[in-house]
Amino acid sequence: MMTRMPNQDELTLIQEKEARMKELERDFEQAKEEYHRAIRQMHVAGKSMREIAKLLNLSHQRVHQIIESENKGWRAWLKPIKPDIVCSFCGLAAVRANKLVQGPNIFACDFCITSCSIVLETDCPGHSILSGGNEFKKIDASSKLRCSFCGKLPSYKRHVIAGNNHQVCNKCVELSLQYMQLGKPGKQEVAEQEPLTSEPSKKTTVVILHLRIERNSKWVRGIKRSIEDIEFFVLPSYLPKRLSDREYELQVSYEDDKDLDDRMNELLGECHRMADSRNCFSESDIHEKGTERYWD
Repeated sequence: MMTRMPNQDELTLIQEKEARMKELERDFEQAKEEYHRAIRQMHVAGKSMREIAKLLNLSHQRVHQIIESENKGWRAWLKPIKPDIVCSFCGLAAVRANKLVQGPNIFACDFCITSCSIVLETDCPGHSILSGGNEFKKIDASSKLRCSFCGKLPSYKRHVIAGNNHQVCNKCVELSLQYMQLGKPGKQEVAEQEPLTSEPSKKTTVVILHLRIERNSKWVRGIKRSIEDIEFFVLPSYLPKRLSDREYELQVSYEDDKDLDDRMNELLGECHRMADSRNCFSESDIHEKGTERYWD
């Protein structure tokens, strides 16, 4: 049986359709990336994954996949939680940095993140700049040095900048810059701008946090990591004292009852966001020691 070969006109038509198909695929990938970026922007601005899912009529799992595809579960954190924290790249103390971004067991000041951003603007692999005694260099895509924030390897899409001791990729630099733009000045910056006598008098109270973290599904894991994240990222600024498993005594400074309510609701929201990033949810509650005041 003989097979008929397509004539030149048919071959040209097939090639045109193939070119059109590839063009549509590129347009689709670009539109999908813009869609995912918009969802990640909502998450960066403070919306939880559950809130985003409800607003966009998506499943929580789908929103989780979109956000996790870029930042691998870490969320930058702006508020220095201990005075002895230093930038992991240059060693600058938190109290001297204008902004300090915190990832999973790593910190980066605004100077280092900005320096990495400048290096990323160049197209030349191996290009480097010196900043704060640290050399930042764009490494080759074949390198096995992973981003210290998200743990991903370099690729033709993911460019990695190496410092003296740590690395950061372009996606994590972008996320960090977004947090720095959205975040408020650190406490040390406010203290320099306002005299101490102008600050309202502070009250202090002791509250008990009952940390209840559950999985979204029996098929996923993340409770232990969620609790570790909360203990590392959220609780240290409240001078926590562990009373029992998942029960903590916290010290809270506040100005008035409304400020205390806001702080406690913010704390519960932070616990929820941390759990949410590990595919879990928080049903935690707080009560003020010695009173009947309660938040959930």
